[in-house]
Amino acid sequence: MLTEQDRKNLKTIGLHEHVCYTCGKTFECRSEYAYKKYTNRTQGTEYYCSYTCMRKTEKNDALV
Repeated sequence: MLTEQDRKNLKTIGLHEHVCYTCGKTFECRSEYAYKKYTNRTQGTEYYCSYTCMRKTEKNDALV
């Protein structure tokens, strides 16, 4: 669990805390992070901790 001071330090170096849309893992990334999608489903951006999680969601969307 990150403290408020830890979050401020991360923002200072350009990192932001996100939660993976697929597995729920908490991770930090920069704004130019590759594994994200802009969707209407969530009215915003879905972030993924890995390529594997992003592909799982894409495959599930294709089946529906």
